[in-house]
Amino acid sequence: MKDRTTGGCWAVEMQESSTLIGSILRVVHPELYAQGVEAVTVLSGEGARYVDNEDQLLWALKVWTSPFSALSVITNQSTPAHHDTKGRNEWLDCIVALGEDDSVRIMTFPGLGLSVGLILEP
Repeated sequence: MKDRTTGGCWAVEMQESSTLIGSILRVVHPELYAQGVEAVTVLSGEGARYVDNEDQLLWALKVWTSPFSALSVITNQSTPAHHDTKGRNEWLDCIVALGEDDSVRIMTFPGLGLSVGLILEP
């Protein structure tokens, strides 16, 4: 992640939200939070051997406020049904709905037979 790219700008803009989501994780699953923090700490000290550009890694670690090591972005409003085959029951996934489209009111999980109404406030 380069500091002036779209990804770099996004990471800076998401610092507060990522910190909040990480804080929630620390309360609901302290062990997973600690493992995430440990992974970032290890990258800070030993990351140079895993990347081509250590300066970019160190900059990214300064702005990456999430204890999560992965992020999935869905950019459309409707996606095919999905099953995470690499997940585990004890792992927690967070879903964050972001955007300015007022037409999105319900998130549907067909595999669970569940629909969740979203409260969208300005």
